Amino acid sequence: MESPNQRIISILRANGVKTELPCPRCNADGFVHFEGYYALPHFSDVECKQPTGDSLSCIVTACRRCGHLSYYASHLLNPTPSQEE
Repeated sequence: MESPNQRIISILRANGVKTELPCPRCNADGFVHFEGYYALPHFSDVECKQPTGDSLSCIVTACRRCGHLSYYASHLLNPTPSQEE
């Protein structure tokens, strides 16, 4: 049985994420995956000082050299049955 972390990596690869490509910022090879899912808070507009309470669930990877972050919307990569309709 896959661990949650292995499952996330499998989801990225199954959706065409090419882990062998270099970093788009520094051209280095090698990314790390942050375990689990992360939530980006939603703000209603640019003037808003507080998040609305809604968030976007993301899978996050980072370049091993420069730290460039890449975010993947988890609901698009691994939709629940109700989201697939």
